[in-house]
Amino acid sequence: MLKAYVDDIEALDEGLRQFYRKVEDDKHPLGGKFVLAVEPVAGFGIENVETLKSALASERERREKNDRLLKDFEGLNAADVRQKLERLERVSKIDPDKESDRLAAEKIDAFKTQVQKDIQELKTRHEDREGRLVQQVNYLMSTSEAKGALAKHGGDIELLLPHVERQTRVKETEDGRFIVEVIDDKGIARIKDASGALMTIEDLVIEMRGKDPFGKAFSNSGTSGGGAKPGAAGGGRPTEKNPWSKDNFNLTEQMRISRENPELAARLKSAA
Repeated sequence: MLKAYVDDIEALDEGLRQFYRKVEDDKHPLGGKFVLAVEPVAGFGIENVETLKSALASERERREKNDRLLKDFEGLNAADVRQKLERLERVSKIDPDKESDRLAAEKIDAFKTQVQKDIQELKTRHEDREGRLVQQVNYLMSTSEAKGALAKHGGDIELLLPHVERQTRVKETEDGRFIVEVIDDKGIARIKDASGALMTIEDLVIEMRGKDPFGKAFSNSGTSGGGAKPGAAGGGRPTEKNPWSKDNFNLTEQMRISRENPELAARLKSAA
């Protein structure tokens, strides 16, 4: 039978020595003796102040480390995670050859699964929030600026805004700032001049104002306009193709139908 403590560790069989710990504190009643290191169960155990101190120091160190690792995971209860990690550490010391250890292993797996689920849910919430923030940034920096530039230069916002948005994107720089870029069909940022300055949304709007078919959607643009085509007045023949559809997109026809027959334009937009 194992003794609670012994005076001389050499008196023990070599295989048992690993289960004893020397009490270094001379003021302790068992100072200098070797105490059996046991895990308390249901409130019963061998009092070990040094172990408590060591556990407290380890806990403080673990807490600081977790605080650094989980700094970006706001909303995650650090106390709950710490408690679960302590339980995992205790359970992991159980001998896996026993039936009780098998049950403990199941609890460990369940605990790991729950922790992973909690972290994943937290990451999902952060990603959803980031997505909403990016949408707001896109609107404030791109859509809002595009509307302002179109209004400034007399452009039809309803017709031209989708074309401006298609040629712009909001990009986050390495230093965390957000900028609006005008891009070409290949997604490459367009350069405004020989100095290498990037084209702005207003530069894009001015460019669109000076060329067809976009120029017709600007008031007083100076581009040649056109009246209603023969036989295509407001009450004339129905349009054979939908100029709002992807396959038959035609900005000039959109403008004509919107001017001559607003109700038909609304139906065609909805159908597209």
